[in-house]
Amino acid sequence: IYKFEFLTPQKAVISGMYGFIGVSNDGGVSFQPVKTAAWGSNSQFTAMLTAGPDSIWVGSNKGEIFWSFDGGATWTDTVDVGSAQIKDIKRLDAQNFIACSNNGKIYKSYDGGITWTLGNDYGSMSFYDMYFFDANMGYLISSKGYVWKTEDGGETMVTIDTLDTGSNSGYLYGIDFADDGMTGAIVGDYGSIFMTTDGGATWNPVTSPTERTLQNVKFLYGKFWAVGQFGTILSMKPKTTAVADYERRQIPTNYALHQNHPNPFNPSTAITYDLPKESLVKLVVYNVLGQKVRRLIEAKQQTGAHTVQWNGLDDYGRRMATGMYIYRIEAGRFIAVRKMVLMK
Repeated sequence: IYKFEFLTPQKAVISGMYGFIGVSNDGGVSFQPVKTAAWGSNSQFTAMLTAGPDSIWVGSNKGEIFWSFDGGATWTDTVDVGSAQIKDIKRLDAQNFIACSNNGKIYKSYDGGITWTLGNDYGSMSFYDMYFFDANMGYLISSKGYVWKTEDGGETMVTIDTLDTGSNSGYLYGIDFADDGMTGAIVGDYGSIFMTTDGGATWNPVTSPTERTLQNVKFLYGKFWAVGQFGTILSMKPKTTAVADYERRQIPTNYALHQNHPNPFNPSTAITYDLPKESLVKLVVYNVLGQKVRRLIEAKQQTGAHTVQWNGLDDYGRRMATGMYIYRIEAGRFIAVRKMVLMK
């Protein structure tokens, strides 16, 4: 099994070797195999993307991309993008998608992930993971310790850093960012870990407790979690930029929810709030009809000033329309509401 994602609390999907895809409708207790055109072949589904409760894409080690728009019940015929191992697939917005591979090729889709074309070919590079803040701005990581940056959705990319993993190949395997949009982690060969606190502009090595290769990293429940060889699982609770900023300031004496900045905004904005003591924080974005759009924070947080980014997407990764939105915070008994405007 290579990938495991939940579409809803009850529906989950897994993918693996021999063209295997399994779907669970009981919260992951049991999985039923679903046959695709790759069933029983030597295809290995090494990449997966989910969007909402029904849409799934998987990529294979043979350059195949399959998709399902009914929660995994049925799958399309294969789209063969060439002899490349698809390592990651990302949805930039409703129409634009990007996939990276281990042979230096970047593939793009401009019709909702249905058809795919070669975007760029970076030769001997092996791309393994991507992180996008919005439809344009993102980072990709590859062999040779390269960190790549794009500001146009992967149409063009430049290397901004070369990280030393302690190996000649310099493989970097996973990248993710915390909720503040500034604190991030990259993992790779020989247990290498690198951190950023300036949104990815600079990356610094962190002392690692293992020399085993780390193959993925995710920010969940206030921590970075990394997994790797021989069942290695690491967790780290970093000092986010908000906490670091707090340590340089006086402790807030009152709860406060500040006006987002910039406002109006496109494509993203920062929301800052103050906590005079450790609190359980819920920060949610609503539309003008009072419907929940995006849950930004639901976690216990330390005393201080905190900042979180909203990139204009809802909980399912869909781009929101131009208009007014409301953000509401609950922290202890403190409740506050402010308005913001998304422009396109």
